[in-house]
Amino acid sequence: MGSRRVCDGTNDPNLGHVCGRPLGIRFYLKTGELFIADAYRGLFVSSPDGRVTTTVATSAEGQTFKLVDGVDVDQLSGHVYFTDASSRFSLSQIPEAIVAGDETGRLLKYNPSTKEVTVLLKQLAGAAGVALSADGKYALVTEFLAKRIRKFWLQGPKANTSEVVVTLEGRPDKIRSTYFGNFWVAMNVQNSTETPNVPKAVKINGDGEILETLNFDKYYGSTMISEFNQRASRFYVGSMEADFLGVLYSSLG
Repeated sequence: MGSRRVCDGTNDPNLGHVCGRPLGIRFYLKTGELFIADAYRGLFVSSPDGRVTTTVATSAEGQTFKLVDGVDVDQLSGHVYFTDASSRFSLSQIPEAIVAGDETGRLLKYNPSTKEVTVLLKQLAGAAGVALSADGKYALVTEFLAKRIRKFWLQGPKANTSEVVVTLEGRPDKIRSTYFGNFWVAMNVQNSTETPNVPKAVKINGDGEILETLNFDKYYGSTMISEFNQRASRFYVGSMEADFLGVLYSSLG
């Protein structure tokens, strides 16, 4: 990573390759390690005390990561699942990826015991977020460019196969599981009216059924959001464009 003198406090996109740009984080609770998906520099892991950060992976099958985006950790096995949104376009080139209809994203798995990285899925249209089911039987992957969510089976008779479970009205970014077995998806809906973007969060179950939709233009205007995460009765809204973290309080399940 770049030096603090150069990187701390900067939003200069030209320093992405120097300073990095973390887009996804996830703790492995058993060890206290924090896994970090960095758009420019790959997959990292930070020690429980935060003093040591180690590079985990920068490529797979000979293909260097171009846009590492989402990450989740199987708390039962310790395996780390993460996405490389594109093999062609970087973070600063997302508009070009949209125009090109890029489908070079991948879903990957890192095994901390063997230090091996395995490619699970290829040809994904903007693989942004990934979330595991509570029992570890499947993973849900958001395809930002295709406006859909795909289920990849990790166990059972359908293991190593995938299927699209829902197509959405907007572009889904990060996806996070809840304590109740459902999933929250941060979504941005492009609009042809005076508001160019409407930030929303959609709650789905493992079969892709939409259970609830929340609208955040009241708080964020047309600012895009990237994550909607639930912890008990608190909801956290993340955005790459905003300079604050949104916190909501609710009794929603």
